[in-house]
Amino acid sequence: MSLLRSAVSAPGQADHQLAATRSTLVQLLGHIDSRRTAEQYLSHFTATTTAIQPFAVIKVGGAIIRDHLPTLASALAFFSRVGLYPVIVHGAGPQLNQILEHAGVEPRFADGIRVTDGKTLALARQLFLEENHRLVQALEALGVSARPLTAGVFQADYLDRTKYNLVGRINTVEKSPILSALRAACLPILTSMAETADGQVLSVNADLAASALARALQPTKVVYLAETGGLFHDQTGTRIARINLSEEYDHLMSQPWLRHGTRLKVRAAQELLSDLPSTSSVSIVHPMDLQREILAASGAGTVIERGTRISSITSAECTNLAKLEQVVRRQQGPDASFCVQEMRTRPFRVYYDDPSLESLAMVSFSTHGLPQLLTFPSLTARAAAEDMFLRITKDFPRLMWTVPETDPRLDWLSTRATGRFYHNGWVLLWYGLRQQEARQLILNLHDVEGSDLELGGGGTYRHASQGQ
Repeated sequence: MSLLRSAVSAPGQADHQLAATRSTLVQLLGHIDSRRTAEQYLSHFTATTTAIQPFAVIKVGGAIIRDHLPTLASALAFFSRVGLYPVIVHGAGPQLNQILEHAGVEPRFADGIRVTDGKTLALARQLFLEENHRLVQALEALGVSARPLTAGVFQADYLDRTKYNLVGRINTVEKSPILSALRAACLPILTSMAETADGQVLSVNADLAASALARALQPTKVVYLAETGGLFHDQTGTRIARINLSEEYDHLMSQPWLRHGTRLKVRAAQELLSDLPSTSSVSIVHPMDLQREILAASGAGTVIERGTRISSITSAECTNLAKLEQVVRRQQGPDASFCVQEMRTRPFRVYYDDPSLESLAMVSFSTHGLPQLLTFPSLTARAAAEDMFLRITKDFPRLMWTVPETDPRLDWLSTRATGRFYHNGWVLLWYGLRQQEARQLILNLHDVEGSDLELGGGGTYRHASQGQ
């Protein structure tokens, strides 16, 4: 059933159905992922109908339309049914290469940019219209209202007419056709074609068109769909799950293993995010993982965020222990005494994102042979907390910590742990331990009778989902 079409004939009923669908989705996400996922959906993506704001710009390459159209259409249909309306811009590069070959036109490139003469542009324009129609048709077959926007959105100047001929650089994005589609509960489907002030059609790279759209619309998410499913470490072949630009950009760009194409993508993301809200992100993901990447921010792709720069000092470098104790007592409340005692008897490392040290995390270097996370800030600034935890686990790949069962941070911390153990109103959590190490850690407790070991299938510890 299409909620969007119901909205046309019965707005009140459709609003009720949409609210019910959103509520069901939040409950479902809470069961299959974590409260974090459900909260993110609520906080970022449930806008009122009176304040239309696109939550995401999604760039779709030609190969995705050619090879993954049913998967893409299904994901986009899901978003529309729960009241989420991304703006789609697509290319058709592989299809254009094939058409040019059949027409006997040899493609020419300069600096990686297709040199576009009149014949090439005419073929490209017709092709883009056809591919746009294919995507719109696939969505409408699923009961989704989609609106093709094939002209009148991108205005451009010639990039370099002598060198590239009919290739444009976008200078203006006309938002009104997009917002009109969103107000009508339609998915806007754009081609990466632009026009000059005097009406000349120009070809524009789809990645650059998506960036221009994002700068104009200021979405929470910018997603580039790719068959590779993300960015990869060129030496190890492992996927790069997340890039915190504030912490990692300079180091990453200096690495000799970073391929030229990957380097360009990271630099483009850094430049784009500098023009977007601090909470925005850029994702590179396969279309089959699009739903999870959008809603959970923990899918199978690569997420690039502006992030937070985390600083740290050791106890030997600390010049104001009294100030640290004050912060710990404020953060920990009644449970501060143990942390303060640890500070006075063991070496430790402090992590913070503000030189004033108004909130901090602290790790002592040895408890039961393991580093222990003694205190962690509140989750008021979740992105900063995420960056802080990632920095800690980079420095301490094996870690333990305890929190009361009533601690409001328990769900958040549990999803970042690799295991947990309930004991007398407290929860012992660990990160990076093998199963035997976790068993030994638990046995080191003086009294485990009456504890909840949370054994899963096969007699192994049930691990919490680990955050990316």
